[in-house]
Amino acid sequence: MNLPKAPADTTSAAKRPWEPTDKAGSTWSNLLCADPLIIHASPSIGFPLGSAGVIGPLARDRKAYFLVTSAWTIEPPGHAQTLIDIARSYLRDHPPQRLIFLGNTERERQLMAEAGFEVITLNKNCLVDDVQFHPIPGVEPIYDAVYNARLAPEKRLELAVEIERVAFIYFYNSFEYTVPQFHAEHARMQAMILRARFINELTPEGCQWLPPNRINEVPNRVSVCACRLWKGRCGLPSNICLPACRS
Repeated sequence: MNLPKAPADTTSAAKRPWEPTDKAGSTWSNLLCADPLIIHASPSIGFPLGSAGVIGPLARDRKAYFLVTSAWTIEPPGHAQTLIDIARSYLRDHPPQRLIFLGNTERERQLMAEAGFEVITLNKNCLVDDVQFHPIPGVEPIYDAVYNARLAPEKRLELAVEIERVAFIYFYNSFEYTVPQFHAEHARMQAMILRARFINELTPEGCQWLPPNRINEVPNRVSVCACRLWKGRCGLPSNICLPACRS
């Protein structure tokens, strides 16, 4: 896949709604086909349209398809409209390209379809690589719950204080904290949730990045199988794995 090189730009202020807020940052992307160019992208902090905002300008004059899966729900009021406005701005700047949205729920599909976008219902959990993420037979359960997401105040992790055996998997996000700020927030969480196991070790760059097999091991040590809860439901933070059933 031959794309032109873009000039280095590490400015922090985005010029358009779809542009990354920091050109020196990083986001996830999956190349599905080089010709025609088909890429799976997902919005993330600092990247309003995920890798489309980075790769799209490099392929501005060629036909390209970006399959966009939302990393979080767009069902709350205003969330879908924000994504719609960003997508419309992007398509104005990249006429030959197409954005195809993958709705995590039927309601998400409906919200984007009503705005005139091509969209299908395909929950992101359907795309999990079950070669890397799968049940491990015979593993001894040692946790009651496992959290796998950002260490951020809006996640309300203090609601997990009363869970006796809880583990946290997380990552460092330069859009959210400096390294000293992240380490301070990590220390605050440790002091607040004394019985928790914080899996990722801290490093001078932020914290350890876990390989898939290590991530897979931790949820397998929950005493029951997992379910994901949206923030606010059942009084627990998002992405907490909780008791349901274990086979």
